[in-house]
Amino acid sequence: MLQPINAHGGSVFKLGSTVPVKFRLTAESAGISDATAKLYVGQVSNGIAGPEVEAMSTSAATEGNRFRYDAESDQYVFNWSTKALQTGRGTYQLRIDLGDGTTNTVLISLR
Repeated sequence: MLQPINAHGGSVFKLGSTVPVKFRLTAESAGISDATAKLYVGQVSNGIAGPEVEAMSTSAATEGNRFRYDAESDQYVFNWSTKALQTGRGTYQLRIDLGDGTTNTVLISLR
């Protein structure tokens, strides 16, 4: 994950805001610009991530919960809308599914 999200967790954002979720492919995957990466969100309770839902985007540049590739910055971007979260404030697990069996997760907090 890239800023504004800390890759090792601990990021805090305002509930109702748009959070840019970004990542860049590296090593052998560095040149891939058509990955089918998708973002899923689950609220964490007692250290356990609850049921996941597809993340909602504030940008029409994506389809569903799929990241878009930004060629200028060579990174994938998803503008995650926290406005529609039913459960509100707390800790959430963001999971990026790269579509090839690879996933990455990070914990963030909404206040």
